[in-house]
Amino acid sequence: MKKTLLFLLAGISLSAQNTSELLNTNWYISQMTEGSQTTSTPAMDIVLQPSVFTLSSENCIFNSKYVNSSGFSLVFSGTADSFSIVNTGGCTLQDYWGSNMAAVQAYDQKNCSFYLKPAGYVFNYQVVSNGSGKSLVITDSTNGNKIYYNSFFLESKETSKKESFLISQNPVKENLVLRNVEPGLSFQIVNAAGQIVIEGKTSGKETQINTADIVIGQYFVIVQGRKPQKFIKE
Repeated sequence: MKKTLLFLLAGISLSAQNTSELLNTNWYISQMTEGSQTTSTPAMDIVLQPSVFTLSSENCIFNSKYVNSSGFSLVFSGTADSFSIVNTGGCTLQDYWGSNMAAVQAYDQKNCSFYLKPAGYVFNYQVVSNGSGKSLVITDSTNGNKIYYNSFFLESKETSKKESFLISQNPVKENLVLRNVEPGLSFQIVNAAGQIVIEGKTSGKETQINTADIVIGQYFVIVQGRKPQKFIKE
């Protein structure tokens, strides 16, 4: 298997420019352009995960990630900075009910729809310098629509100005205590599969949440307008 992947990587590197950069970089979706309209990635209450190119035993797989992941297998052109879809993939089915919900859900749908194309469909790509990092631009060869990614996560000004809340005692057993929050903020506890297991409103600067009935595992607590935090239930 190791030899197969090494030969595959060598073939990809020789067949198109910048493929090593694609494979060795975490890409964070930053904006989309449809026709003359450009939409920047909306801020949301969960951590933006990177979009990544990975190698399988036969092809390369790309997962474009926002809330959900739009994934498919591809093959690079031997003569141009482009790739074509080998197997049409699909999109994961996580629901988002946090703040900025309408904008986040609409943008998430655009990300999923962008790559839902038949086998043989061609996308062009370009990797360019962006300050101390890099940007990836993927263009639909048929209609010219584009998705932009950065090699670093750009935090929104609104989110970066807000202090994060605190979690007392992590891992958690029967009660999760949130500190440094205002009363009346929406919160959700989400499991590793993206399912909401508890939700409610903060009661004050220190809010206690009963976690006795949720199963052991890893969770995220999302508080309105704050950076999500991970905790372990034991």
